[in-house]
Amino acid sequence: MISRRPKYLAIRPRRLTSTIVLGWGLLDQGFSSVTNLGVSVLIAKFDSRAGLGAFSLAFVSYTIAMGIAINLGTMPAMIRNRPEEAQRRNLERAVSAGTFVGLVFSMALLPIGLVSRDPIRGYFILFGVLMPFLMLQALWRFACFAARNPRAATLCDGIWLAVQGVSSL
Repeated sequence: MISRRPKYLAIRPRRLTSTIVLGWGLLDQGFSSVTNLGVSVLIAKFDSRAGLGAFSLAFVSYTIAMGIAINLGTMPAMIRNRPEEAQRRNLERAVSAGTFVGLVFSMALLPIGLVSRDPIRGYFILFGVLMPFLMLQALWRFACFAARNPRAATLCDGIWLAVQGVSSL
C-alpha cells in the first residue's frame, strides 16, 4: 500500500545532528518572533493606544487558543515511541484538532467583535476570521518539528514572514 502523506509529515531519520536541528530551530524561532514583533510594532506605530490594547486582547485570545491546541493535541502527538504510520496519523489529528480549536475561538471572537465598538471591534473580527488559519500555520510548524523536519517548519514560518511583509506594505 502506497502512502500519499504530505512530505512535510514524512518522518525523517535520526541522521540529522543536534547542531543542524538546533540551527534550523533557531532560524525558525527567529522568523516566528520577527513576525509577532513586526505586527505589534506596526500596530503601535499606526494605531492609537486603545487600538494597541484591543490588538493585545485579541492576540491574547490567539495565545490561549494556541496553548490549548498544543497541550491537547500537538504535544501528545510528539511522543515518538510509536510506529511511523501511527506517528503520522497522530500528527495529522493534532493539526486537525488544533484547527478545530481555532474555529471554536473564531465562533467566540466574531460575536464579541460584532457587538463591540472600535477599536475592539476591528481586531476581534480580524482575529475571528483568521484564527483557524493562524492555528493551522502554527500547528504545521509543530508537526514538522515532531516529524524531525525542521527545514519544513522553517520554510512554513519563512513563507508566513514573507506574506506578512508583503501585506504590511
